Amino acid sequence: MSKKILTKEIAEELVRNTSEMRLNANQFTELTTECALALSKFLGDVLELNSIEQLPQEVAKSIAEFSGSFLCLNGLKEISDEAIKELGNFRGEHLQLQGLLRANKKVIETLCLINQRQEHTHYRVTLRLPNLNPANELTDIIIKYDWDRVEIGSWVHQS
Repeated sequence: MSKKILTKEIAEELVRNTSEMRLNANQFTELTTECALALSKFLGDVLELNSIEQLPQEVAKSIAEFSGSFLCLNGLKEISDEAIKELGNFRGEHLQLQGLLRANKKVIETLCLINQRQEHTHYRVTLRLPNLNPANELTDIIIKYDWDRVEIGSWVHQS
């Protein structure tokens, strides 16, 4: 896929001109902190950024300010400890990271802790990482937490 960078001006225009509850910016592969902050002002329910390939810490911090219910970042293949920590500040109902191919122990623990936040216990009940290799150390961490269902690659755990 060729790189397509979202500019601050385009981000502001998307936010201003999207009348639906879903803002689809899946055509963009890169965004800056300023763009993420502009997108976070979208007042709809769903923000889709499924082609974003990298998520630096500052971009994650800005996009986590989105106040809708669904933040979709399914194009990320990996995420840093710092970026996932910033995404932990997202207060919506669903943080989607279904494209992850690699995640270390710290990333998985942070996802579990995000799920455990008291205000999220009624709707963050499924963890889906279909492209991730279900390494034993990761699955051992996950089953310690309260999930209704976990899907990692072909591995499924159901409470």
